Amino acid sequence: MVIHLLLFSGVLAGEEHNLGGYLVWGVLGNLIDVFFVISGFLLFLPIVARGGVPGGGWGRWLAARMSRVFPAYWVCLTVVLALVLIAPPAGIGAPSLGEAAVQYGALQMPARIFDPAMPIGFGVDGPLWMISVIVGFYLVLPLVARSYLRHPLAGLAIAGAVTIAWKEVALNTGLLDSLSNGSEPGWVTALINVDQPPAWALSFALGMTGAWAFHGVGTRWPREAVAALAARALPFLVLAYAAFAYLYARVAADISAPISGSVARSDVLVGVGSSLTRAALLAAILVGPAALRRPLEGPRTRWFSHLGYGLYLIHFVAIVYAAELLGRSDFSSAGGFLLLCALVLTASFAYAYASRRWIEDPARDWVRRRGGPAPRVGAAPPLGRAPTA
Repeated sequence: MVIHLLLFSGVLAGEEHNLGGYLVWGVLGNLIDVFFVISGFLLFLPIVARGGVPGGGWGRWLAARMSRVFPAYWVCLTVVLALVLIAPPAGIGAPSLGEAAVQYGALQMPARIFDPAMPIGFGVDGPLWMISVIVGFYLVLPLVARSYLRHPLAGLAIAGAVTIAWKEVALNTGLLDSLSNGSEPGWVTALINVDQPPAWALSFALGMTGAWAFHGVGTRWPREAVAALAARALPFLVLAYAAFAYLYARVAADISAPISGSVARSDVLVGVGSSLTRAALLAAILVGPAALRRPLEGPRTRWFSHLGYGLYLIHFVAIVYAAELLGRSDFSSAGGFLLLCALVLTASFAYAYASRRWIEDPARDWVRRRGGPAPRVGAAPPLGRAPTA
């Protein structure tokens, strides 16, 4: 949300290669990668504990995962579609039936291989590109879980090879570009293909291998020794993370626009190095001294984070329509930026609360009543109920 507010407002214009620009891109840039690492960890951890299969079987697991993603996603898309039909932003037209089907099916990223001009989120909600990637992971995980659990390090190496090979093909061979209809220039097509689901295989695999390793703490490896090793390694991991954050920022800062992230991820060394160092830092925080985790724990922090999905779905729509409401596109002054933030955050948090309470929680509860699996470790409790250990 913060990086999109900064980009949209124009605050970063002219500041890209200053210290502030590097800090913004280094710390906030490509955080979607962190989300994919954490997703791989949290979704694979209970499967590791059960020997490679989820409780209730894969059918129920998949139903539970889809109920977590799709109801809120569909409602958000419907809200966006209604806004586009009633009050379209400049340059945005009504979608075709085929485009709507692609959007509701979460096929927008694969479809863009063949039609790069297809807008994400009906041209208003660009961050929804992520849904295709996470749904792709849900579909692949049941196919590889048992094999991955038997050979987690080999699985990580294969995933890394898939990510590197996909990016190299997307950027240097023209093979994927030949599949497109020519509606966009080649460099646009390359950036689109850099963010296709296979390009994120390493991120998910880092989380999955981390889940395997974490499950071994206290059984295969003594907990105290692991914590001591993490504490000693932490300063070096912070330096490694900072180095790749700087490299990422240096590439991304060349373009102060939403495509900056894809531009930086198109650098294979920077992208892979960023994923590795971020995952290693996350691992050290997870098993290291408790003081490192304290800011991330507690019922209030967890409750706040439970609004994250709704916030992600709607925040860019709020940004676009806040600008439409005010009739301006430049919010680079301090007052303008604060005004934009006030409008966007108020609308986004209100929507996210409503989405959690009346869409996400009921959908999850419906699946559980139908015999779905128990919530994963760390699953969010419904709003209004206290989190339990």
